Amino acid sequence: MHILLLTEINCTRNMKIHSVIFSVAFSTIAASAQMSLDDCMQYAATHNSKVEQSRIELNSYENNKMYAIGQMLPSIDGYVGAQCNFGRAIDPETNTYTNVNTFNSGYQLSAALTVFDGMRRIHEISAAKAAVLMGRNAMHKAQDNAALNAMQSFADVLFYREMVAMADARRAESETLLKKTQTLHEIGQKSYADVIQMQAQLASNEYELMLNRNKLETAMMELKLEMNFPLDDSLDIADYNIDVQDIMLSSGDFDIANVNLEESRYAREQARQNMKAARSAFCPRISVEAGINTMYFRSMDGADNIGFARQMRNNVGEYIGASVSIPIFNRLGNIASIRRTRNDYRIADEQYRQRCNELRKMSIQADADCNAFRQQVEQMQKTVDADSLAHVLIKRKYEEGLCNPIDLQASAAKLASSRATLLQSKLMFMIKNRLSAYYKGEKLWIE
Repeated sequence: MHILLLTEINCTRNMKIHSVIFSVAFSTIAASAQMSLDDCMQYAATHNSKVEQSRIELNSYENNKMYAIGQMLPSIDGYVGAQCNFGRAIDPETNTYTNVNTFNSGYQLSAALTVFDGMRRIHEISAAKAAVLMGRNAMHKAQDNAALNAMQSFADVLFYREMVAMADARRAESETLLKKTQTLHEIGQKSYADVIQMQAQLASNEYELMLNRNKLETAMMELKLEMNFPLDDSLDIADYNIDVQDIMLSSGDFDIANVNLEESRYAREQARQNMKAARSAFCPRISVEAGINTMYFRSMDGADNIGFARQMRNNVGEYIGASVSIPIFNRLGNIASIRRTRNDYRIADEQYRQRCNELRKMSIQADADCNAFRQQVEQMQKTVDADSLAHVLIKRKYEEGLCNPIDLQASAAKLASSRATLLQSKLMFMIKNRLSAYYKGEKLWIE
């Protein structure tokens, strides 16, 4: 909305020029504050609460992946222990009983590494990677859903804003006709019943205007909620010009890489890797370990004791070993785990196939809806033109006293209904066309 600053008549020419420049600058700032459809969709895709939740879930998947990779590394442990003995105890040097107070401490550093476990850890890493990709696609899906919901709410705001404008125009027209009817009644060309009828029509139009304004506020509130926009702040959205003839319908087949399908595909891959990891439980487990330890001992009764550094050096011990664990029987736990993961994989595979068919059907349906709404827009445009002409003629007949107010009200209601249907058809065509392009691989919102 442009705001023009008017100068006084006796202002100089330079002041007028500065006023015009300031007016243009202010208008540019005001226009830039408006949010277009793409702006609202982008804002919703980046600020929606469900999108933030999906980001947190993705972070959890990445942590699980890091944990799975860490299982391939050796485990290193350090141990430090100290003990004081009072009275009768065992001397750790001679392994005999003594009756003196002693102090001893031990130190150990060990490492263990699993060499082979039937590829279980590798399958767990693959499953974790698939989970990360699934979580990333789930986040993209949440962003697309937020953008779609914002687009629908944006269309509702446009619809009710236009309905408010049409209702206000009808109210102004009824107010003008009421004044004409009162004037014609004063000169005897209209009856008092016609005046009452026009007053009732004006009251009905005022109620319709109030109702549409309330619906507009509700639609704007829904748009703010979908965008996670501050509810107390004002949101000014720009007009969206829908020219059906200039919009090219998207062509091609359903995109197999759609994010709605990628999530199911990676969920299936995760289930498959989990099934392989469960099968590896029947394989033997080979691991190696190594370590170094030492100790320190001293008597608390004042006897001569060897120094700490010397004892630490003299008591050093090292070890290395290997172990093989062969699963024989664990109460059918491995068999139950394999069957459970196999069923999970079958379910994920069926869900992937079902999702693929659903999205392909939705893509075909979106194409059909685009063609249907385009034809409906063309037909409703002809209907609106005809109803507009008919309403002009009936209004002229009413002013000439050739028809009653009921015919005029019916004509106005029919024209308003035709305009509302035309606007709704245009908005639905816009939504379905974007959906059709989205299913064919085009980006739904601009990052």
